[in-house]
Amino acid sequence: MLVRPSGTEFYSLTNEHSRVLEPPPALAPETIVRGDRPASQQMLDAVAPALRRMFAGPRMKEVAVTGRGLRLIWQTAEGQRGEHLLFRQCRFENAGVGTEVLAALLADLDDLSVAINEAREARAA
Repeated sequence: MLVRPSGTEFYSLTNEHSRVLEPPPALAPETIVRGDRPASQQMLDAVAPALRRMFAGPRMKEVAVTGRGLRLIWQTAEGQRGEHLLFRQCRFENAGVGTEVLAALLADLDDLSVAINEAREARAA
């Protein structure tokens, strides 16, 4: 799931998947969701509450669920626009991530993992 795409997300896994999915309600309208299996939409619907919590703030950019694990892209800081436009250089002030922020992001990933496992168990039952 990728929000606010600009076409420059070279890091995104979204384009690697062929199926376009319907984003969960209450997310940014410019959200792209893709999967690779017929059951992807059902899994997305099942974990939508966890995803809505993760994307509640403007800094979350992408969440990927793959066979290799979970991944999130979160904006730590924003470069100074003027320097980037004039010199194509980026300076990031206060780009550190505090322990409480990191703990919250890890808790979000754990919530998503639990939701995925519960959905898998429900589907298997």
